[in-house]
Amino acid sequence: MVRKIDLMDRLKQRHVSTPEEYEQVRFENAMYLRRFTNVLHKACALRMKAYGCKDFKPVGDVNSLAPGTYYLEQVDEVYRRTYAIKQG
Repeated sequence: MVRKIDLMDRLKQRHVSTPEEYEQVRFENAMYLRRFTNVLHKACALRMKAYGCKDFKPVGDVNSLAPGTYYLEQVDEVYRRTYAIKQG
């Protein structure tokens, strides 16, 4: 019986949206998804460009990394990798 009461309380808390509110939320979600997809495509293109490369230095900003994080600094002409540690 406790479960039925919980369900009824939950049903009383719901919000019924108008068609305009529904469309606004749907539009915002579509815009977010479009921005996320663009960022993902750019990241994948960057990875594909760098894949298997030698004598390569990654592009990007390390300022967003947490202190103590290891990151790739370069790949030399014989595919040796050099890493650095983000300082505080």
